[in-house]
Amino acid sequence: MKLGVFEAQSLDQVMAARKGHTTGFDYLRIGLSLAVLFVHCLWISDVAGWQWLWSSWTGPVERSILPAFFILSGYLVVGSLFRNSMPQFVALRVVRLVPALAVEIVLTALGLGLVFTTLSTSDYLRSPEFHAYFLNIIGYIHYTLPGVFGGQQLNVQLWTIPYELECYVLIVTLALLGLVQRRKLLLSLLIFGAVAGAALSYRNGWPTLQSVVSGRVLVLGFLAGMTIYQFRGRIPYNKYVFLASCAATYMLFAIPHMNFLGVIPLAYATVYFGTLKLPKVPFGALSYGVYLFHFPIAFTLYQVSGGALAWWELTPLVIAITGLFAMGSWTLIEHPTLKRKKQVLAFVDRAMATLMPRNRKARQAPLSPSNARWVAVMAAPAKAANDAESPALHLVDTADIA
Repeated sequence: MKLGVFEAQSLDQVMAARKGHTTGFDYLRIGLSLAVLFVHCLWISDVAGWQWLWSSWTGPVERSILPAFFILSGYLVVGSLFRNSMPQFVALRVVRLVPALAVEIVLTALGLGLVFTTLSTSDYLRSPEFHAYFLNIIGYIHYTLPGVFGGQQLNVQLWTIPYELECYVLIVTLALLGLVQRRKLLLSLLIFGAVAGAALSYRNGWPTLQSVVSGRVLVLGFLAGMTIYQFRGRIPYNKYVFLASCAATYMLFAIPHMNFLGVIPLAYATVYFGTLKLPKVPFGALSYGVYLFHFPIAFTLYQVSGGALAWWELTPLVIAITGLFAMGSWTLIEHPTLKRKKQVLAFVDRAMATLMPRNRKARQAPLSPSNARWVAVMAAPAKAANDAESPALHLVDTADIA
């Protein structure tokens, strides 16, 4: 591929040459999770420092953290859509996301809540607020538990879950309409969403230079990841484009109402970094557990200390304790569940055959030549033999993406 006077491989060629072993995605996943942890520790223990973080020169970087997460998800999740039938795709997302989330909710409600509530045990367990807390498992977010820390929010990090569910509704809808395969229309939808989002933000005066970006920006980031995946055969893999994308991202996330446009260069920067072949990081698989467990741990430690912990004291404590919970989640919940991926897919196939006996073969999204080549690389026999163990699956198998 010619890029001005430079020769550049495409993203697809780089991934194919490395057979999916691009550990940059693992660094992104754990790095972004730890970045969210740090921001929340600062918010809990030092509001002034947190306000400085998002209002100073570091603000554009801080605001790009969650959109990068959604871009990463969109880029990797769309591949699962081409490798599986629609029912299988939905089942894999449920199997990946729900078990660990359910454990976090149960531990918070029946562990942390029972210990720190000011109510009697019977009153606590009978409270409608306690019962409603379990709706978090299905994406209906509730942040408080009865009598716990004065009704303050215990699970702030879960605010992104409804938007993640929106992303899955989006990708399923686009697939059913046949738009995922029509990449030019997908690109048009992305550009329209970015421009319309910026225009609506300006017209309605949405606050865009604060700590948290709009949930619509996150959904647009997911769409940007999907779009880059579909154009990966035509997008150059070039460090100068990467640096220019980083600069454009910073500038757009620093300008009021331009976050929507900023997700486009951020998408390239995210995927470029993800395709880097770096030394293997041994704890990349813990990113989902870190994201899920860190806030209740941080908030509880700060409350127990009587508000005496500074952010530089709180952060390492939270990393250490959260790491233990994340390791437990991966070892006891997530990894054992993922090892049963083949059984899950077989169960879905049997269920669909029962429900639709006249069409026993579930339909799959048609593959373009680029997608067919990608699937062929990812379905190589050596990798298929180690479905649950291969480190490359953290990158290309969306059943293992936080």
